[in-house]
Amino acid sequence: MVYSIQNNAAYINGSKGIYDGKINDNSVRYGRNAAANHFEYLEKLSGKKAKNTDSFKFSDKNYGNLLKTKLVEASSEKLIKETDNFLKSLPPLDFEYQYMPDSTNGKNIDKMALLGAAFEEMGKKLSIPVQELTQKLKTSFKNADASAFDINKDGKVDNAEYSTSILVSDMLSKGEELEASKIDGKINNNGLYKILQYTNAKNLAAASKNLADIYNAYNLGEAQKAFEANTNNLLDIEA
Repeated sequence: MVYSIQNNAAYINGSKGIYDGKINDNSVRYGRNAAANHFEYLEKLSGKKAKNTDSFKFSDKNYGNLLKTKLVEASSEKLIKETDNFLKSLPPLDFEYQYMPDSTNGKNIDKMALLGAAFEEMGKKLSIPVQELTQKLKTSFKNADASAFDINKDGKVDNAEYSTSILVSDMLSKGEELEASKIDGKINNNGLYKILQYTNAKNLAAASKNLADIYNAYNLGEAQKAFEANTNNLLDIEA
């Protein structure tokens, strides 16, 4: 299992994962493992991979008979038990996603772990066009606009720029204010939800300034160059 459970919350980190023995840099491996594990947690939470869920195709000639059968089964103890077992198999809704190793703080962030997590979260891409990222965000939030993350205004959001969203989520996981001292490499439900305000087109000006300040404060552009220089950091084990 890619997470542990404590006090009815899921705890996800990068200490183990699919990149063990494949990514050489300890920090990059941790960040990529953590992001991959977080994705798996979210997939399990959504029930996408559950084998005991099914759906019917309306074009099926036997749909009427199948529906009748399903309605009969719905009242059976067997299906009730299966449904109950399925719900119990889902992970807790509350989570803590640790994308950087322990001993991380606002003055000493692990940039390679951060960029590793960003690379994995971006679908193993070094950059995404702003419009493409905006469309992806709009599937969850109709007023989304990813322009604030395009810090250098080149029409793309690269790993370093995207990583500012991770740091913001980290800070907002501890409260309402953006304070670097709060960074500890961990994100919870609150932080992940609050980052949505940075994708709201109405908040573009303020969001752009805050993200640019974070980007410059941690010199993430230079860190990105070092990250890209090691091709092993960019390994795609599915390729």
